[in-house]
Amino acid sequence: MIAGWSEADASLDPDPSLYMQPYFSNSTEAARGIGEIGRVWQKLGEKRNDGELTAWGKKLQRESKELLDDVQTSISRSILKVDGENILPAIAGVRKPFHVVVLNSKSDPQFRSYRAYMEMMYSGNLTAAQVKMIVDYRSHHHDVILGMPTAYGLKTGILAGFLSYGHGYGLIQYDMIREALLLTYSDMAHQYTRGSWSAPEARSIVPGEGAAPFCTPAQLVVALMTKWLLVFEDSRSQTVWLGKGVPRKWLEDGKKILVANVPTRWGRLSFTVVSHLRSGVIQAHVQLPRAIGATSKLRLRVPGNAVLKSVTLNGEPWTNFDVSDETITIPAGIGGSLSITARY
Repeated sequence: MIAGWSEADASLDPDPSLYMQPYFSNSTEAARGIGEIGRVWQKLGEKRNDGELTAWGKKLQRESKELLDDVQTSISRSILKVDGENILPAIAGVRKPFHVVVLNSKSDPQFRSYRAYMEMMYSGNLTAAQVKMIVDYRSHHHDVILGMPTAYGLKTGILAGFLSYGHGYGLIQYDMIREALLLTYSDMAHQYTRGSWSAPEARSIVPGEGAAPFCTPAQLVVALMTKWLLVFEDSRSQTVWLGKGVPRKWLEDGKKILVANVPTRWGRLSFTVVSHLRSGVIQAHVQLPRAIGATSKLRLRVPGNAVLKSVTLNGEPWTNFDVSDETITIPAGIGGSLSITARY
């Protein structure tokens, strides 16, 4: 586990050394970065016939896996059981949870948990159960308000606009779409200024309390969430999702979704979905990178009780769809222009 600050502002505290702790966020994010750059270097090494670069890339990927194995072992040993609640702390090995220690001392290293939790979720390296544990815990202790995670302590009422994208990434990754949409709309309503659409770092919902100064990461949250709701790249499963979290109203009869030239790690892609739901048909046209190296999933979140019955792909019957998950799966390697008709 990596020991270090989880927040640069720890330098402003009376004793910054207190924050040299094994925050899970540092290790989960490092594991993702090391693994992804390792895959890049391996690919470059193979392309250039550079054995040393290829070997280095493979080594980084092994180290990423080893670090993730250590993280999972540490998480399993760090779960706290308090008043019938299972709690995943932000720091490995602590004996009391965030909501207890922070009320006693703002100088406790867990004070920075608000940031660590969101970055743990943004790493993409937690399991579905672990993400749900964080979300349930923070919600139960009023640390998530109107779908927005808060900052700077416990029960502050200060919406953490500048970090909320990390919370949102975890929600979308594990299909907590209702919560992800609530976060997006709450951020739009409460984080940005009227008219100029500028976002402070954080904003209090308490009347009379001001907002922090402008913050670029906070400004980008709605753009990021919109992209991920439409096009989401799951780093754990190497899957690219199309329409994973769009609001159901967007697929009411007569409506159209158009997404063009979205950048992904596998290349740019586009898709169009047109709803003829009254006639029991939704038509989609998907333009994927050729020979795409990821599985693609098109989700059609239709309103009402419509049930997907059959699918055709480029005019041929297609059986690779999941009724309960509302998805049509296109295996890796199948790219280019795809015409899809879904019948209900």
